[in-house]
Amino acid sequence: MKRITFLALAMCMTFGLMAQEFLKPVGKRVNTPVTNGIALKTTSSTISNVTVGAEVLQTNEANEEYIGFPVSYTISLNDDAVKCFSVMYGAGQLQAFIDTSSTYNSMDEYLLAYANYYIQLYAAYGMTYDPFTTGGTSGYSGLYGNTQYEVYVLSINADTTETHVTTQIITTPNSTNWNGTATATVSKTDDVSVGEINWNVSVENTREFYFFCEENNADGARYYIENYGMEEEEGYAYNAYAWGNSNYSQYFSYEWNGDVNTYWAGNLFTEDGTWVEGTEYVYGLLPYNGNGEEGTFTYAIFTYGSANLNDVVELTNMQVYPNPARETLNINSKVNMTKVELYNTLGQVVYTNSVNSNSVNIPVSNLNNGTYIVKAYADGVVVNRKVVIE
Repeated sequence: MKRITFLALAMCMTFGLMAQEFLKPVGKRVNTPVTNGIALKTTSSTISNVTVGAEVLQTNEANEEYIGFPVSYTISLNDDAVKCFSVMYGAGQLQAFIDTSSTYNSMDEYLLAYANYYIQLYAAYGMTYDPFTTGGTSGYSGLYGNTQYEVYVLSINADTTETHVTTQIITTPNSTNWNGTATATVSKTDDVSVGEINWNVSVENTREFYFFCEENNADGARYYIENYGMEEEEGYAYNAYAWGNSNYSQYFSYEWNGDVNTYWAGNLFTEDGTWVEGTEYVYGLLPYNGNGEEGTFTYAIFTYGSANLNDVVELTNMQVYPNPARETLNINSKVNMTKVELYNTLGQVVYTNSVNSNSVNIPVSNLNNGTYIVKAYADGVVVNRKVVIE
């Protein structure tokens, strides 16, 4: 499945008294300063010299490293246009956002508000920033492979009475380094200190993964995922991370800058820095390969102190196959499961079985085609997986 949430995520960003809703741009912006003036020839703008580079480890102007495809293009101003502002999103996603937005009526209105947002944001911190340029070479780095992106350029005349949006579709080739099925498994090392846990995440063909953990609050990750769909788990985690959701405890987004088959280790903790005995927690793990295709998303719920943490990670890494399934869905785990349930997208239980086994076979030939949620239970632990039945 194509990675859409991260590229199309509409978030509410609030700084001071100003609040605007914007899409999140893709990749990392890289601008090349323009040293020569550009002769104005036409009212709008022209996008030319579009180049997609090879998939490499890149460093942007802030010395941040990003793996993926670099894209560059040249913007030329025309007619009475004097400045422009450009962004990049997944192809068609800005138009889709505008069509469903109650705030913006056109791309021109949205892009102008977006540019002014940055101006006001910097001003609120006593800084000056102008997102508008007179054209020249621009681009993004760290883009996913096998993906269509769209560049949007807003051109404005001298007195800002006229605007025009020029667009250009750019398609990246397939990733050759991270093109297999993205997988990630979790293991637990010794506790770092009282109330803290060190988790290891081993990955294969994974360019990027999202790993979050928080207290299982009524309006937190579990509620969001189960009520708004498994496709939105990344959006929830990103929103919690970026904008300080009150239920946020700790969240990681990690991009590999080396071997595609490696591991990451780190301590996940709650708001006060420790795990609290008797408190229920939820954590999720979602990997992506270099083509923006997601691997298996898993989230687990457990009560700290009443569940064996090794059982938590073993159940999290349970095997659910085949997926898609037609006749039988098999579930294997290294720990004994006490109950297995299957839910449809309406939240209805279509299968339930109390067991005491590390292997369960669910007949699914009589079920309608579609997406279902498997819930596997062990003592103090429940793990959720998305499956497709054909």
